Amino acid sequence: MKKVVLINFTIFIILFEISGRIFLKSYWMQRYNYPIGLFEKDDMIGFKMSKNFNGVHDFEDISYKIFTNNIGCFDENVSNKSYDNIFLGDSHTWGYVPYGKRFSDLYKMKYSNENTINCSSTGSSPLHQIEILKRLYDEGFKFKNIYYGYFIVNDVEDDYLFPRYTVVDGYRVQYSMQSKNGEIVSRVPKISSKTKFFISLQKNIFTVGFLKKLYDYLFLENELKNGNKIDFTPNKILKSSFFKKHLT
Repeated sequence: MKKVVLINFTIFIILFEISGRIFLKSYWMQRYNYPIGLFEKDDMIGFKMSKNFNGVHDFEDISYKIFTNNIGCFDENVSNKSYDNIFLGDSHTWGYVPYGKRFSDLYKMKYSNENTINCSSTGSSPLHQIEILKRLYDEGFKFKNIYYGYFIVNDVEDDYLFPRYTVVDGYRVQYSMQSKNGEIVSRVPKISSKTKFFISLQKNIFTVGFLKKLYDYLFLENELKNGNKIDFTPNKILKSSFFKKHLT
């Protein structure tokens, strides 16, 4: 029975991936865009958020206002350099919902006694964000806690291609370089459509499998019957037998 379910699920994932690439990709690509001027070129990390920007981010699900403060973060203007918390990460930490509804904003509202700022950047990678953090330290900023929204689907890939993007005429684009004869050559390695498909398929299967195994580990009935305590903190999960067995 389990084999039948697994086969059916695998077929569903394959068909979903194929249909999405055929029918949805072109439509989504037309809607997922950022306003001109949101990004500015950076010689070291490729791009960074412009300072004191105001605009609208349009994509498939919603259109909402975006802005940056006096240090280039999607947050309120900075008046001091001492913070309890800083949130870093890529698009999932940066936005895709209006200001005030991100998880960093919800944290800020719940713990209003703490001084919190979000300096994440859409399209960035861990290497990109580490450099942003270094620059803030160099400017005299201090943070008691650093929260990084790591995204398993593309952070490894973005670090491999780092710096992946640059800015041309106010738009963020894939990084490219000019050869001696003046020809523009893409810096990003070319990957065949077949390879891209199987990479995406593998990521989908891995993510679903990971979540299922994590769910089983955290809520396993035997664990509760034996009186074992369940610790939801990432540090405990990484040190657990579950992590060592399935992810190392």
